[in-house]
Amino acid sequence: MSMNTTFKTWDELLEYLKTQDGKCFNVNYLPKEDEFEIWIGWKPFYNYEKLIELEQDEKNKLRAENEKLKEQLEKAGLLNQ
Repeated sequence: MSMNTTFKTWDELLEYLKTQDGKCFNVNYLPKEDEFEIWIGWKPFYNYEKLIELEQDEKNKLRAENEKLKEQLEKAGLLNQ
């Protein structure tokens, strides 16, 4: 059994956790919603290796975009070397 929900404040989240008895949980802050998301269950909600892989993919995409923009600026003579 698992549960996924959100809380508006950290205090609300802590009060809820006080009622839980030794379960595995994961808490994330959602800045766009200004909420705390919690997942409770018997297995981890996220596979940390997958999260690391996703972050690395995003980092690689940003690097590639940065290189493209740098090349365009150099070509236009707008980048001092």
